[in-house]
Amino acid sequence: MTNTERKRRNLTDAADCQRCGVEEESLDHIFRRCEIATDCWAASSPPTDFASSFHLPLSTWMEKACINNQTCGLGLSWRIIFPYILWNIWKNRNDLVFKNTLLPATMIVKKQRLKRWKLNVYSSNGLLPGRTLGLPDGLIIAKTRGFTHIIAETDSEALVQALDNGPRGDPSGSTLILDCYSLMNQFQEIKTTHVSREGNQCADFLANMGQNAAWGTTVLDHPPDGLSGLLNRDAMGSSTCRRR
Repeated sequence: MTNTERKRRNLTDAADCQRCGVEEESLDHIFRRCEIATDCWAASSPPTDFASSFHLPLSTWMEKACINNQTCGLGLSWRIIFPYILWNIWKNRNDLVFKNTLLPATMIVKKQRLKRWKLNVYSSNGLLPGRTLGLPDGLIIAKTRGFTHIIAETDSEALVQALDNGPRGDPSGSTLILDCYSLMNQFQEIKTTHVSREGNQCADFLANMGQNAAWGTTVLDHPPDGLSGLLNRDAMGSSTCRRR
């Protein structure tokens, strides 16, 4: 709760911003006008049209940024990086209020780059090479977009075991496993885990959709119809009943 709101509810006598003390602490002040906020947005190297949107109402400003597909100076899509910086500004404000700690803007922006991004890999058939093809393609895309911390989930136990054992365990898949190792070494942190196909519904949905697509890698900038709900469930860690 902001100090402006706390004063309105008679929970405090002072509504000033605890960070800068220049004006009352409203949401608009926290996210746009406070010195720490302006420093954060400058450090994130936003798209050129971002600076000209600050005159908009706060909710409109957020909505516009969340659909901006331009790439910022950090090499990431602005619609992806913007919500994380926004969240870290809010968390930093709360850390000051409750823990009396305050990070500089450069660290607030850097924290969003330490987020772990999930990569879902679908096994297309019973052969290890077929099961592995999606992983290197996904890792290449993740690397290109500047992601540094990855959690790769696959419904193929053979793939997870092969990555744990190295290419010695399956000569037929050794080249693909070596390719995976080479790509995995380029990330600061990466973890591969096994999940059931029911727990990998996002990848399952895309695999089914791709059955009629041309051969090759297709990159979607927006979730297709029917996928958004599955992504939200996955992000919240919602469980899925196993089909029998």
